[in-house]
Amino acid sequence: MRRLKSSVLLGLLLAALSLTQVPVSAQAADRCFPETQQCVGGRFREYWERNGGLPVFGFPRTAAAPELSRDTNQTYPTQWFERNRFEHHAANAAPYDVLLGRLGDDRLRQMGVDWQSLPKADPGAPHFFAQTGHAIAFVPFWNYWSTHGLELGDAGVTERESLALFGLPLTEPRQETNANGDTVLTQWFERARFEYHSDKPEPYKVLLGLLGNETRAGNATPTPAPQPTQVAYTALGDSLAVGIFATQSYVERYRAGLVSDTRLDVKVTNLGRLGWTSGDLLNALRTNEQFRSAVRGAKIVSWDIGGNDLNRARTSYKAGSCGGADNQTCLRSTVATFRANWDAILSEILALRNPQDTLMVTMDVYNPYVAIDQTSQTWAEASAANDFLVFDPYFRDTNAYIAATAAAKGVRVARISIAFNGASGSEDPRAKGYIAGDGLHPNDAGHEVIASTLRGLGYAPLR
Repeated sequence: MRRLKSSVLLGLLLAALSLTQVPVSAQAADRCFPETQQCVGGRFREYWERNGGLPVFGFPRTAAAPELSRDTNQTYPTQWFERNRFEHHAANAAPYDVLLGRLGDDRLRQMGVDWQSLPKADPGAPHFFAQTGHAIAFVPFWNYWSTHGLELGDAGVTERESLALFGLPLTEPRQETNANGDTVLTQWFERARFEYHSDKPEPYKVLLGLLGNETRAGNATPTPAPQPTQVAYTALGDSLAVGIFATQSYVERYRAGLVSDTRLDVKVTNLGRLGWTSGDLLNALRTNEQFRSAVRGAKIVSWDIGGNDLNRARTSYKAGSCGGADNQTCLRSTVATFRANWDAILSEILALRNPQDTLMVTMDVYNPYVAIDQTSQTWAEASAANDFLVFDPYFRDTNAYIAATAAAKGVRVARISIAFNGASGSEDPRAKGYIAGDGLHPNDAGHEVIASTLRGLGYAPLR
């Protein structure tokens, strides 16, 4: 009898030992990935799947194991992923029983970067966080940050949920080269690094850096920046370039971004002029040697034009003097004239500088009057239900032409219309806080959005 009991006990012991030796991939509660030969299970799996999964956290890189936390100097069950680190704090109530590592801060420390000494954002910039002195003003980054968050039970995605997932911004957006060798617009957060890949399709333009991999590897400091080289930047345009009703125009803000992102010494010549139309800019490029010389000697050229063309035609339509049975003749002729002038402007600039060795950026046209025109109908005989529906096709036609013709010539186009009016064109930029008191021109927040959108186009010809 004693021998039988011993045999039974031995069998149970062997069975228990065999269970401890079963590969993680064989456990039913785990989710395993052949890409890294690792699994995630239990509370960590629930957390991983509920709060973003692969795009946000990446594949698991280690098994869960006890690890000393640098933040608390205590040991917790810990698992590393490509983009973050999970810690299980059993004493906390869910959902705070799983905490994320502050890998953005950790990685910057590893690289020898003191983020607190880096240039701060303008407090008037959109989505400014006083706690760190930085803003999430680059629209694609803000859209990603504000639409992703830890599931805390709030309706939709709230700011506290986004903060819980990514944390506060630690830097302003700037050009950096990541571990894969891609030079992209980058912004660091407490728990993440955002990268803008302009060459990728939506929704993959904003990607999260592999901070888990990099922090575990512990690679040292980045390559020291080279000594600044002075380059000339010539800005052309209308009142947007001038910056009326703002403390700084997008030109000065874009220049500051260029200096921060490229470490170049950028000298700007701002030739923006109040009230100019496409015809005025074309005439200057053809006949004014100051303009021609400034473009000829520049390594960076930007221009904005077209807003006054369309706004003058809108004024005529509102006054009932646009012409034609539908009161839209001046709108049609304005678009046709703008197209001809735009083609000639491109030709003049390209005759003075080659986009192969010059950073050339331009932008399309935003509609400042969306809300006003959605609630008015000037022309009773119009087939459209309101003035916005009358004007919107002309804005779309103009912007599509700008985008297609500029891109065909190697000129990068900032889609300001999308930033201000949304993809549908029906969002009012005043409701977003982008328009000054005159109801037409951008305020500081609007100019910051324009500058950030331009920065998102990259700087390839300067590299």
